[in-house]
Amino acid sequence: GLQTLIDEAGRAALSDLSAAEVELGHFIDAYRRAPDNHILALLAARAHLLVGLACRADHWPETCEKDAWRRMAHHYVAAGELLTAYDARALMSPLLAETQYMQALGSPGQADRVPDLFEDWITLDPANPAIYAAHAAWLAEPSRASDDDILALADAAVARVEATLGFGGYALFFQPLLAA
Repeated sequence: GLQTLIDEAGRAALSDLSAAEVELGHFIDAYRRAPDNHILALLAARAHLLVGLACRADHWPETCEKDAWRRMAHHYVAAGELLTAYDARALMSPLLAETQYMQALGSPGQADRVPDLFEDWITLDPANPAIYAAHAAWLAEPSRASDDDILALADAAVARVEATLGFGGYALFFQPLLAA
């Protein structure tokens, strides 16, 4: 599939991703046939994110870096455009919330949305350790959260899962943050 095409692509020029771009087009075509389907939208968005991630400038020769960053930004913005019509909470879709979160992480100027998108995602799947792991990587940047913010997020994690995990909410929250 798409990931294999990306993994097997050379890294000499951005045109090495042309087969992956063609495969991405299949996801977009499927979505266009049913534009009210949030699952097809998020799959097309995820395909954009995969190709966008493959465009990160550190994967390419120095002569391609500027174009690689532009192409990465293009894919993240295109993914965001596919997702804007859908509300993850209204649709009760943690998968959609995850995709919106991941899109914001890599999008120019979207960092301010990450905390709210985390709240959407974790509200829909409160005991999922993968959510805390994803957010820990973002929180690990010292300028993003104060110690008081971190403690408030940890307390919120405990409150979310208190009935089932008790103080295990602290472990859900802190283990990936300590690893990061």
